Amino acid sequence: MFAEVAPNPSSHYSIELLITVVGGVIVLFVWYFWEKLRDRIQIKLVVKKTQTEVPGMLEIYGRLFPDDGTNYSSEEILNFLADKDGNKQSTHVQVEDFFLVATVRGAVVGLLFCHYYPEINYAIITYLGIDKTVQPAREHGVEFLLKCLMRILRSRKHLCELLIFELQKPSSSLDRTQNQERKARVGLFKQRAAMFGLHAYRVLIDYQRPKLSLDPNLTEENLVLMCVPLGPHKPTSVLPKAGVIKLLEFIHHYCYADFYSPSDPAFADFQNYLKHRVDLYRRTLPELVPVE
Repeated sequence: MFAEVAPNPSSHYSIELLITVVGGVIVLFVWYFWEKLRDRIQIKLVVKKTQTEVPGMLEIYGRLFPDDGTNYSSEEILNFLADKDGNKQSTHVQVEDFFLVATVRGAVVGLLFCHYYPEINYAIITYLGIDKTVQPAREHGVEFLLKCLMRILRSRKHLCELLIFELQKPSSSLDRTQNQERKARVGLFKQRAAMFGLHAYRVLIDYQRPKLSLDPNLTEENLVLMCVPLGPHKPTSVLPKAGVIKLLEFIHHYCYADFYSPSDPAFADFQNYLKHRVDLYRRTLPELVPVE
């Protein structure tokens, strides 16, 4: 004999409840990971003035690096970028400009500006900053920007030999907290370099960044000079004077020499000013320059 078992309504309800709960958990996980993906930092290379990231890049640049005469203005930054047809402002030396931005959910939360000079195979980081109010930027922004830059520099036809950057120097006009932050940046950059198997050196000289133009209201700025050899080298505590002079010539005659175009009447005077600055180091530096 066969007996037909009547369906149990409570078992159907339990199954439906289980399906609902499992479905809700899946939706929750999908939402969680989607939000995590949206919060991920993306690094983009800005090459044209018309790119959607440019307004955000200029906005955060203006907040982090005010137009006080020691930094480029937003208009001057735009001059580094190509127009919609790919045309750029000409320079008297060959240079590749890398304007990297870090974005989270489409908003620019960090930037790194670097300029590579293939004639000498040196590069300089001119600006690096992040929006510390955005957690992903605060935690990983600098790391991701530097990783992208290292990939770019290592992909050049000829190996970039030296990466240079300048850091703000502690000053008696600042409070203790600000000076501690400035001192800490040297150690932080050394740690960042070590992440890539590199050594960042502080060049122990009284370094002054040259004026950006002949404007009489401008003056040189006292900064900390750092350099990172990108090729094989042995750790050292001193650099030969000739090597440091080459580094300083690079900074003055390549990195900061393009404010005036060669056709500008002020071009020759500005070049003479830069040469005078290098000659000053040439006369005063010891034969072995200490680094740490």
